[in-house]
Amino acid sequence: NPFGETLFVWDVVSNDETGDRDQTSYGKLGRIVGQDGQIGDEFMISADCPNHVLGYEPASATWNSTNEEWLVVWSLDDSAEFDDLDACPIEGDEASNNEPSVLVGQIVGRDGGMRGTNFVISETFDGSPSSADNGWDDIEHIHARWSPVASAYLVSWKAEVEGDTNIEERVWAIAIDADGLSLTGGQAEDVSGDSGTDNGVSVAYSETSDVFITVFGVDDNSGLPGARLMELVRSESGVSINFTTNVFNLHGLETDGDGTRSGNGAPTVAWDSSRDEFGVRWRAEDLDGKRNQQLFNVVGADGSYSDTDIVKILSAEEFSNGGRVGVAYDDVADEWV
Repeated sequence: NPFGETLFVWDVVSNDETGDRDQTSYGKLGRIVGQDGQIGDEFMISADCPNHVLGYEPASATWNSTNEEWLVVWSLDDSAEFDDLDACPIEGDEASNNEPSVLVGQIVGRDGGMRGTNFVISETFDGSPSSADNGWDDIEHIHARWSPVASAYLVSWKAEVEGDTNIEERVWAIAIDADGLSLTGGQAEDVSGDSGTDNGVSVAYSETSDVFITVFGVDDNSGLPGARLMELVRSESGVSINFTTNVFNLHGLETDGDGTRSGNGAPTVAWDSSRDEFGVRWRAEDLDGKRNQQLFNVVGADGSYSDTDIVKILSAEEFSNGGRVGVAYDDVADEWV
């Protein structure tokens, strides 16, 4: 935040006397670290509930510059044992037809105090009650960003819809207000559409242009990165998501001449406050066919970019992984990291 403080969020689970994981001790903890490295006390962010279904997807946190607090978002699995999701969320990724996933949020103050309790962000894609035939599955890569102009958060994630909908992996987004109330009646917007994605999504926000960018691997472009721009528009009736572009490829297949290169791993994105541009980092084959190379390009707040400006960050022969490498802009040194 502007005070030089960083909120760290992580998962914790203890072992029982046999050395196995004690699911009853599972939860999401937080600490606030000051700009000079002073470390605050740890505190529990998730509600205290028994029989947690342990997952692995990380939480995401964003700073609310208006109210000076953080929003933390993560995924969870429903269960017949727990009817009150607000009081008893269960994080996990092993959803089944009997356990549709949902999204959960928590407001955290600068002092590490909880503002209210855990709340459900979205149970379904259309705002109706979740069920075995209508619910999220395989929620991953949840991100949230605050718009001071609309006084609302944009929350975006990757998931598929269970049941008879035939909606496979896509990117979704929803608007919620500062208190966690859905501003769209629980209706999630389909960001990636039929282009779909089997990789995760990352989100950045331009404070200058008041526009969000979502970046993700596009299935019908061999997993190479794509993006879409959107804005939150507040009116008398509430806040809505307005798409300012269609889905566009950030790295066209025609670049390598034969259309065979593929990408994999979740792209990441950050905002350059000096030039009002987004920097996008992704993983793909290079022109020489070397796998898992880290590539970088700059995208304007209007979605403009040039293939000729792509930078290859690493030059080793090949890398085996690295799909979740981050990117950030240092506005003091005027450099990308």
